[in-house]
Amino acid sequence: MAELEDTEWAEFDDMKWDVRVGLTPNSGAPTIKMLQTLVSELWDVRAQIDSEKQILSMFNAQKEKLESLIIRAMQTSELERFDGDKCTVFRKSKSSVKVPASPQEKKQLLDYLKSIGMFDSMITVNSQTLNSWYNKEIEIARSNGKSEFQVPGIAEPTPYDDLSVRKK
Repeated sequence: MAELEDTEWAEFDDMKWDVRVGLTPNSGAPTIKMLQTLVSELWDVRAQIDSEKQILSMFNAQKEKLESLIIRAMQTSELERFDGDKCTVFRKSKSSVKVPASPQEKKQLLDYLKSIGMFDSMITVNSQTLNSWYNKEIEIARSNGKSEFQVPGIAEPTPYDDLSVRKK
């Protein structure tokens, strides 16, 4: 396989990995060998990501433990600020509320938000939940013989291909 010259990289910048295995916009259908190479590299990259996630998880656990120890030490010493050698830390008292757990509590909150005019700005829909619900609604509509299905306020779905990967 001939190497692309540096001047050609700009044109294929997002295709560097594909070009390396012989897959270019003009190369036609990929060969089994090309796909084997790409799939093997995908597996290796995913394994590296998993490994890095584990390392990141360990660092985050260590960070949370250190933060907890520092907060307790600052509380005990009644400090709101401490100047260390590498950084300055500040202790701030905060509070947090939980999302209503029961349907009754949820209704009470939603009614209250409506009464103070905050309903529209406070209500959000989780994207994954919306897509899951929408796909179920499409299946129900299709099973009822409806070929057209539209939900007010939602644009036509954007089709895309996804890749599922399973270990052998």
